[in-house]
Amino acid sequence: MLMKFPRFNTYSVAQQFLITSLGAIVIILTIITTYMINTSIESKNGQFEVMTIGRSSGVIEKIDRNFYERFGDVQAFAVNKLAVESAETKASTEDLQKFINTMVGYYVLYDLMLLCDNEGKVISANSLDKNGNLVKTDFLIGKDFSNEEWFRTCISGNGPEGGAWYSDFIKNDDVGKVYSRDGYGMAFASPIRNKRGEAIGVWYNFANWEDVTTGIRKETEEIIKKSNPGSLIIVTNSKNQIIDCDDPSLILAAQISVDEFHSGAKFQYNGKEISSDKFVVGGKQGTGAYIYKGKNWHALTFIPKTKFSLSYLAQNLLVLLIGMPLILILAGILLFRLANLTSKNIEELKANIDVLATGELLEIKESTLQNELGAMTNSLKALVVGMRNTASFANQIGKGELSAEYKALGEKDEIGNSLIIMRQSLAQIKEADQQREWATNGNAKIGDILRSNFSQVADLYDEVLKFVVKYSDSNQGGIFLVNEGEARELALVACYAYDRKKFIEKSVFVGESLIGQCFLERETIFMTQVPKDYATITSGLGDSTPSCLIIIPLKVNETIVGVMELASLKKYEHHERALLEKFAESIASTIATVRINVRTRLLLEQSQQQAEEMRSQEEEMRQNMEELTATQEEMQRKEAEMNCHLEAINSSQAFIEFELDGTIVNANEIFLSTMNYSLSEIKGKHHRIFVDNDYANSNDYKEFWSSFMEGKPKSGEILRKTKGGDSIWLLANYTPVFNAQGKVFKVIKLARDITKEKEFQDTAAKKIKKLENEIADWRLKWNELSETFLKNK
Repeated sequence: MLMKFPRFNTYSVAQQFLITSLGAIVIILTIITTYMINTSIESKNGQFEVMTIGRSSGVIEKIDRNFYERFGDVQAFAVNKLAVESAETKASTEDLQKFINTMVGYYVLYDLMLLCDNEGKVISANSLDKNGNLVKTDFLIGKDFSNEEWFRTCISGNGPEGGAWYSDFIKNDDVGKVYSRDGYGMAFASPIRNKRGEAIGVWYNFANWEDVTTGIRKETEEIIKKSNPGSLIIVTNSKNQIIDCDDPSLILAAQISVDEFHSGAKFQYNGKEISSDKFVVGGKQGTGAYIYKGKNWHALTFIPKTKFSLSYLAQNLLVLLIGMPLILILAGILLFRLANLTSKNIEELKANIDVLATGELLEIKESTLQNELGAMTNSLKALVVGMRNTASFANQIGKGELSAEYKALGEKDEIGNSLIIMRQSLAQIKEADQQREWATNGNAKIGDILRSNFSQVADLYDEVLKFVVKYSDSNQGGIFLVNEGEARELALVACYAYDRKKFIEKSVFVGESLIGQCFLERETIFMTQVPKDYATITSGLGDSTPSCLIIIPLKVNETIVGVMELASLKKYEHHERALLEKFAESIASTIATVRINVRTRLLLEQSQQQAEEMRSQEEEMRQNMEELTATQEEMQRKEAEMNCHLEAINSSQAFIEFELDGTIVNANEIFLSTMNYSLSEIKGKHHRIFVDNDYANSNDYKEFWSSFMEGKPKSGEILRKTKGGDSIWLLANYTPVFNAQGKVFKVIKLARDITKEKEFQDTAAKKIKKLENEIADWRLKWNELSETFLKNK
């Protein structure tokens, strides 16, 4: 443009250069200012977009984890002894009412707690709120909830998935009536079961929305508003309906999603328009936590955009215009010496900015200039280095290197801090996955060992213990089994420590030491403060007292066969203790099976030996016809002895004989007396008269009879019904009988009444459970007294 002035060609070269340079300076300053404002705005809004996703992820994950705890709370309340007893009697007690009010005050999250019987009628409800104030819930007592989804799901045979039912965001009219406000929140329910596993009632909790969800959202929203005023966070359900925000008029009355918002959707929020041209939005959908699957809610974060401002640009241009004369004077003096250097530096800086605007993180050399251009170049270099470190850190996280170190550019480096938070969240998820994978691999490996064939049972015990000690990173361990012939003594059958088998002979009486106590109480003992004289761990460096001790009962079908003890110099984590208890269940089942197989093999060997003897006698009869008379007399004598043996069995044990289809053929007096029947009442009838209808119509019962066709005997503890309908426990042995052609043609059963023994075991278990509940109540009262003492102090 300057070249078109008529007199421009009459100026000297210095004047042309000066005029052109000064004009170029003005233009370049204006362009650079505008360019950097746009770049800054785009960069800032890009950071906001990453921040919205990070903040939304943090909010929805906290909400899901919070509801996972509520998912566990209701299941814990449902197994409480007071809840079970009240559901069985269909009546509330003073202790139950006190327990419910205590839990409401302790957790401070629940507006309502209900206990219903198996017909859906409310037995008890909290009469205090979380602050200890009386609330009127009398109108709920006796109310029928049998048609509600949560009750029907919990009372059904299989019960809710994961053990507890939970709702979506709802409005509970009962809560609104009790507290005279909107009853917003989320409900949880879990079945109350008796010892037979039957659902006899339902425990129902209603979590307050303000305490559980709104608090989490507001906390994060306040943090964002400190640096970005006007920001807001909204929570929506799976249908994109707003269920939590600071504008109550939008609750369940408006819908919004990230895609709709980016497509131009807008809405009014507390009298202010929220639209895509004014706000940056990012969202995250919840996926639940652990076994709690959640309801697929979304958290949406809105941050006001930084927009190009003409007034801001005008201010910068005004500064340029005011300083222009001074700049031009100084430039005219220094321009001839600095023109080339300044032009070169500006071009280089502009080139770097242009490359950076394309997304390429180029290498920038540190400037030696001690002026603004040098400072801008160095700042640009620092920005590139920071962005390169951020990109490298993001790539490492993407590759799964969660231990990668990263230092944020500062406290307000929102991208860097968001990435650090994301790494922490991913690390927690990875740790949980590793724990689940570790438990799954452990169960698979110990299953392979237990299914392996060992020539000696002792080898099986040694191999199992060796695996458990190594896999759990224990230092030593032992397996104690109860002697089949003497139920009051536990014998050490395997001992392993420091990668080598120990040869120790040891036995413990039931009730003696922690081993005997664990067997008697049938519960796991876990200690982190082990007495110095209890046990030592020996190594090449000396003896040490273990830091942690765990003793686990080996139970199968409520029958305890032994105890497993493990000691370690480190503390067992919760997931490790859970896996060890799973190991104990598998080991106990295998031990029970091995013992049954051993007894069966011994009986088979005895039977084979007797058959061999009979064949030998038959051969002798054919070869020695002259001794026929003597042999016959001997057989008659043995037959008389056999009859004596059978008579002895008949007089000492209950005996009954069946056809292969279960039809009763004969029974002795002991059996008839035990079951309160006469022979004429049961002869010709089917075995199903001794069992309940559910079992008689089940596939297990059909397989029970069909398996005898294969000649497989069965033995064990069984539950049967007498003529009067009373339940009776029998220790029974079903034996298929073969004919001369080797085919099974009938089944005989020998049995012994063990009802009193089972009742004794149940009575002992109830006393132990009662003692545990009394201890728990004492601890609760002690905690309340301690809190009162501290408050008064």
